[in-house]
Amino acid sequence: MNFLAHLYLTNESPESIIGNIMPDLVRGPLPGDINDELRAAVQLHRDVDRFTDSHAITRRSCNRIRHEWGHYSGVLIDMFFDHLLAKRWDAYSTVPLEAFAEQIYETLTEHAHILPPSMKHAVSRMVEFNWLVSYRDIDGIETALRRMSGRLKRPVRLDDAVVALVEHGDAFSADFTTFFPHVVELARKSRQTTPQHWRESSRLVG
Repeated sequence: MNFLAHLYLTNESPESIIGNIMPDLVRGPLPGDINDELRAAVQLHRDVDRFTDSHAITRRSCNRIRHEWGHYSGVLIDMFFDHLLAKRWDAYSTVPLEAFAEQIYETLTEHAHILPPSMKHAVSRMVEFNWLVSYRDIDGIETALRRMSGRLKRPVRLDDAVVALVEHGDAFSADFTTFFPHVVELARKSRQTTPQHWRESSRLVG
């Protein structure tokens, strides 16, 4: 799962929003002085990643492109699934994607002072270029993958993988539709061990 899916699984609290993207944006060890709700959000992010990486459906998706993309397959499927979530957003949320994204951006901007320094630049670009809504379009995914390519240690044109997204679009869509409810259920179960505020204010549909 990439940013959009992780943020979908949060509630409205700043700690939940920040914690659910922190592991992807903070290099090295996470801050040791985070509060319980932030820690719970970080843990959910990690649980979702482990669940996604090990699930038979996502492995099936990865196998469709593994011959060409090797160990980058998992990263690409995370992006492809964010694209499919954005495209079908109305099936999973009563809040329009644009409004959801704006709420996320406002929260991150208002709480920029508590972000770890290594998060601040990426968050500012996320807001400036409206990453979450951009995932809805193939061009947006291509741009996101191009940005990702620029951060790799060796040159790899991950943006070329959009060809596979189009070619296997129906198969990826079927995989995502089957898989995503399992991730939502994982997040629901996390309420049993997270702070009461999280359990009461979760935005998950259903």
